[in-house]
This record gives sequence, structure tokens and C-alpha cells, in this order.
Amino acid sequence: MSQKYGLQEGYEQVLGLFRQVGARLGEANVLLSLGDLERGRKQYPLVWHYYQSAGQLYQQIGDGYSLARVLYRMGDWWVAQAQPEKAVPLYEQAITIWSQIGLKSLVEQILRPKLQQALLDTDEQD
Repeated sequence: MSQKYGLQEGYEQVLGLFRQVGARLGEANVLLSLGDLERGRKQYPLVWHYYQSAGQLYQQIGDGYSLARVLYRMGDWWVAQAQPEKAVPLYEQAITIWSQIGLKSLVEQILRPKLQQALLDTDEQD
């Protein structure tokens, strides 16, 4: 068994514990990590499922920082599907959230380059 599969089993166990005790932030963080794990394995339908689930929890608990992280990863998902035009609004939403909570340096370091590349890729497809 590979280390990735052992890691996935560990995440799933922890996910169950967080759900038992009602720790929604912990649950969301594990879902985000599972999405990242599946993204590395190129299991894109699972990636989307985990990211959507994590995003819903982050939104419910009001964690804007983490919600923006999920949104830009969902944008990355669309880029990996060769549909950068669908990534653009997700990157823009993440930019808005991080800007509103004062994380402009992260916007410039992480999100703005992703948005610019997605816009360029979209233009090239037209």
C-alpha cells in the first residue's frame, strides 16, 4: 500500500472524529486536504466533491480566509480541465474575499498571477 493511500485512510478517520464531535472547521480542513490529495492523484471528480464540501463548511462558519483558499483551488481544478474561463470567476471571488479581510499581499503573490494566467489562457482559446 502506498503512503498516499495510508494518508487518505488517516484523513478519513480524522474526518469521522471531527464529524462525531461537530468540529466543522476541522472537518472542512480535512475535506480540503482530501481534495488536495486526490488532485495529486488526478482524481478530478473527487477533487471537486471535496472542495465543494469544504467550501460550504467554510462559508457556514464564516472562515473567509479558508473559503478563498477553496475557491482558488476550485479555479485550479477548472484550469486542469482545460477550462480556464470557468476559473476566472472563482479567482475573482477569492481575490474579493482576501482583499476584504486585509490579505492584499496574498492576493498579489498567489491569486493575481493565477487570474492573469487564466485570462491569458482564455484569450488563447478564443
